[in-house]
Amino acid sequence: MVQRALQVDPEKIRSKGLPSVRSRVTNLRPWLPEGITLPQFRQRLLEELLHQTPGERYVFTEADLAGIEALADSRYRTWEWNVGVSPACSLVRRQRFAGCGTVEARMDVEHGRISSLAFRGDFFSAREPEELAGLLIGFPPEPQPLREALRGADVSQFFSGLQNEQLIALLCE
Repeated sequence: MVQRALQVDPEKIRSKGLPSVRSRVTNLRPWLPEGITLPQFRQRLLEELLHQTPGERYVFTEADLAGIEALADSRYRTWEWNVGVSPACSLVRRQRFAGCGTVEARMDVEHGRISSLAFRGDFFSAREPEELAGLLIGFPPEPQPLREALRGADVSQFFSGLQNEQLIALLCE
């Protein structure tokens, strides 16, 4: 199941970053003694790690925990750390919508923000989709920022029969 989940349509994401190194994935259960529980497994794993690299148990103080939380909030839980430094990539998102047709979005994302966006498909529109694409440039491909970018816009004028939330779901797929 994991192997199928890790397979991505090459047309969907063409990363300009470094390609991942594929390795075999397996379940641990076949390699463990019969009937071992998760807590027992954790304990055995810890014992093995400490056997290879002996150390002393350290219990975090309240001050330690407060410092860890402060560091996580100020650095590791930030958009810049988690998304902003990601490599540039090109994404193709395509879906057929009842009452609208097929909408295909081709977008480039740099530093976690949409840097270019073009729409294609077999939909009808009263206004040019390029105009709508321009509203989304500079925003992260995430639901809340896209909702803000589309505030006051009626997506159905650009894609007849399509609602704002449907387009957001497509772009954030």
